[in-house]
Amino acid sequence: MEEQEPKKEAYALNPYDASLIGRWNLERDFMWYVEDMHKTLFLGEVGKWIIAANVVIFLTMLLTGLYLWFPRKKNQRKTAFNLNLTGKWQLVNYSLHNTLGFYFLLPLFLIALTGIWWAVKPVQKGVYAALGEKMMEKKKKQSVFEENKVFTPQNAFQAVNDKYVGWNEAHINFAKNDKDIIKVNLKYPYAVYKKSNVFEFDQYSGKIIHTELYADYKTGDKIKHANRDLHTGQNYGIVGKLIAFFASLFAATLPITGFMIWYHRKYKKSKKATIVRPVIVNNPQLAMP
Repeated sequence: MEEQEPKKEAYALNPYDASLIGRWNLERDFMWYVEDMHKTLFLGEVGKWIIAANVVIFLTMLLTGLYLWFPRKKNQRKTAFNLNLTGKWQLVNYSLHNTLGFYFLLPLFLIALTGIWWAVKPVQKGVYAALGEKMMEKKKKQSVFEENKVFTPQNAFQAVNDKYVGWNEAHINFAKNDKDIIKVNLKYPYAVYKKSNVFEFDQYSGKIIHTELYADYKTGDKIKHANRDLHTGQNYGIVGKLIAFFASLFAATLPITGFMIWYHRKYKKSKKATIVRPVIVNNPQLAMP
């Protein structure tokens, strides 16, 4: 019988007496399903490719949309920034697509640009290369078995807790099998990019086999750790979240209003009446006798 992979679970502990407050199976959590649909459409690797293509297409359409919106005449500049909610529905629809599209352009551009960071992996290496830095290739570490030696997660936490103070969250990953490592992630208050000190321990000897300190972050690392909060609007508190929320809702209307603009123009053009002018022929030979 094959050994099943341990479930992804989270535990909430009382920080004073270490009593268990709550326990969650993250693989059955509602938000887990939402995030999985957002990243893969529940289609695994195929879904990731679909999402990546869509993000690139959406970013391209934002840039081309800005070009189409840009007023080229003085009289157009007066109305380009004004939302028209009166008149025929075609004009209202066009104004919703065109004018609101301009106002939501910046947050949507930021959401799409940060989304590409995850969706198109070569972008990450490209950013580091543009900054003249090398992206660290993280290799999976393994513990080396030693008989009668056990280094517990509690030991791992105590080994770094006193030296790296000031954290407000501590995440401890237990070893899942006899080759896995123990991981301690201490998270600190931050303003722009997430600050974490990460330590990986051999579960037998207790030796630290990998360390990542936020004090050593390069510019590329700071962009990497700021990416998620910029994507979700969390960097700017509740206001940023609301802007990202409404911008995302508006983005869902763009295909609808865009299709209606296209359809109306095509329908109107096809329905234009063709004016037939009578031809007067001045030929005496065709005159009636």
